[in-house]
This record gives sequence, C-alpha cells and structure tokens, in this order.
Amino acid sequence: MRHNNTQIFFKGIHDGLPIGLGYLAVSFTLGIAAKQAGFTPIQAMILSLTNNASASEFSALNLISSGAGYAELALSTLILNLRYL
Repeated sequence: MRHNNTQIFFKGIHDGLPIGLGYLAVSFTLGIAAKQAGFTPIQAMILSLTNNASASEFSALNLISSGAGYAELALSTLILNLRYL
C-alpha cells in the first residue's frame, strides 16, 4: 500500500501529539518556575537551549536562585544528564 507525503505527514502529527502535549506542559511549568526565580524570558530561553534535560533546567533554576556556585551547578547538571549516556 502506497502512501503519499501528506498522509505520512499527518500520521506523524497524530503519532507525535501525545509527546508534544507532554512537553508543552513541562515547558509552561518551566516558564513559571523561571519567572518565579527572577529570570527574564531571554534568560529562560537560553537556559532551555543550553540544557539537555528539563530535570537539569529545574535544578539549575533552584541552584541559581539560591546563590549556588558554578561548580555546584556544573556538577548537578552533569549528574542529571548522565542518564543519557
């Protein structure tokens, strides 16, 4: 059975929708947490672009807002991202 590109595209949208909605909820939560930590929208965007996992983003927000040092921030981010190795 042959499918054209439009059918394949919409099947991909249909299959990816649950994952996309999950990430949408996480991104809104992260935005709220960044706002409460005193981040500007640009700072929050850079934080998201430079981190591999949302868990390390939430950890970084907490550490930065509590005044932690760079070493603590780097070590925490490294440990949280080790699960991807």
